[in-house]
Amino acid sequence: CTNLTKLTIGDNVKTIPSDAFSGCTGLTGELVIPVSVTSIGGYAFYGTGLTEVNFNAENCTTMGSTTYPVFEYCNNLAKLSIGEKVKTIPSNAFYKCTSLTEVNFNAENCTTMGSYSSPAFNSCTNLTKLTIGDNVKTIPSNAFCKCTGLTGELVIPVSVTSIGEYAFYGTGLTEVNFNAENCTTMESFAFDTSTLTKLTFGDNVKTIPSNAFSGCTGLTGELVIPNSVSFIGKSAFLQCIGLASVSIGNSVTSIGQSAFYECTGLTEVISLNPTPPSCAENVFASESSDIYATAKLIVPEASVSTYKSANVWKRFYNIEAGIDDVTTDKAIATEVARYDVNGRMLSKPTHGINIIKMSDGSTRKEWVK
Repeated sequence: CTNLTKLTIGDNVKTIPSDAFSGCTGLTGELVIPVSVTSIGGYAFYGTGLTEVNFNAENCTTMGSTTYPVFEYCNNLAKLSIGEKVKTIPSNAFYKCTSLTEVNFNAENCTTMGSYSSPAFNSCTNLTKLTIGDNVKTIPSNAFCKCTGLTGELVIPVSVTSIGEYAFYGTGLTEVNFNAENCTTMESFAFDTSTLTKLTFGDNVKTIPSNAFSGCTGLTGELVIPNSVSFIGKSAFLQCIGLASVSIGNSVTSIGQSAFYECTGLTEVISLNPTPPSCAENVFASESSDIYATAKLIVPEASVSTYKSANVWKRFYNIEAGIDDVTTDKAIATEVARYDVNGRMLSKPTHGINIIKMSDGSTRKEWVK
């Protein structure tokens, strides 16, 4: 049926059988898979001219196989949108969609997306753009596992509360902007451990969950944990050996077991809370080097003695005063002078912690990248 150009699938359809529209080369443009669909057979849309698929099937548990992929040889299929109600996407769902370049992921509570050995986007090697919708709460295990074409930056929106294991493992992502305010669960190896080199947290992130960026050896330079964060989970940055400096915001009250374990590249730890956060015994420990000897600890000026007697923190050989007591009222006051942590006046914003004197007599701190 080479002249078949339009296909509408009814709202109550549950099954799209194997070979249903195979070879319908005239089928072009957009296809909508409705909420009701639970099964799509092999080669159902084989060789069609579809350019875009809106996948809204809420609980589709079967989609073809590696032998009979649903969308194989759909050489024009470049864009896929996953609807808000989708809860399940089966293994190999979009296997060999080699022309697919863009995915808009809007599923608010999708809990299943294939498996590690048979991910939903298996062999989608040209997928280069991923947008996660503003209402997405769950990014399931293996979601975009082995999508090697995904490189550059990924934005995790405010709404996300959990990210499953291997969700982005095997991608080429180099930068993550993590804005999830209340993400409480991140399973092991959510991100590839070697390619991720830059991590930025949003200003309203409250929790960094356990295992969040464990083993991300590609992370280098400075890591800034914002003042909004109150808790850093266990093993959150375990074996991030490339990190040289970490600045821990002034609201952090608790740091879990092994949070910075084997971060052997650390030369500087900055803790902005005047009250030392409670720490598990091995937060900064290492079996291969003595981080407490090689990294200096910089704390608020009035809190040096407190840190020197606090559990775990007192193990640092070098504890320095580098941060004055600060105020946060910036509404009227303007900057009149700027200093580094050693009290030297600066002529412009300079990498590291800058101490800023304000026109109302107050001071504030600023981290300059």
